Amino acid sequence: CGFAAIAKGVNLCGMDVASGEVSDDCDSFVTDKSSGGSSGGSSPVKITAMRVRKSIRDEVQEHKEFYDSEAKTNDGFRYLRKRCSDDTFCSSVVNAGACGHWLGSKWGHMEIVAAARAFRITIELYTFDEDSQELRMYEDVKHGPLKIGLLYSGLCDTGHYDLLVPTSR
Repeated sequence: CGFAAIAKGVNLCGMDVASGEVSDDCDSFVTDKSSGGSSGGSSPVKITAMRVRKSIRDEVQEHKEFYDSEAKTNDGFRYLRKRCSDDTFCSSVVNAGACGHWLGSKWGHMEIVAAARAFRITIELYTFDEDSQELRMYEDVKHGPLKIGLLYSGLCDTGHYDLLVPTSR
């Protein structure tokens, strides 16, 4: 799922969630200071899809004014938000599973924006261009130095996100 793809991307390049700093060691896990052990220090944790879901929920709850502002200037988001209020979205986004909430299913593109803001990352969105037979970036949601590439496939309203992992040639 898209939530798992975001989690894998953050974990792959290692990021300190509290400071937003990217590790030099791309095999390291994210350090989450809020989940330190009994000593209260830092402990490495792996970000999960559920953590991504909860972080998106928290982002929306903590920055309601930002989403209010976006709804005033973004007609598509305003329409989606009327159909699915902030409270309904925040309850829905944490429901996982086949019958649960899929990334983008309620608020569309604004869910990607919420994820990028929550983790202070840049999410590059790609699709496969049939005409040129190559991947094409169609959106760049910039909210931090760490870049994660997601490939969107499928129909516009029922598609799927997969993590793109850089390779060297």
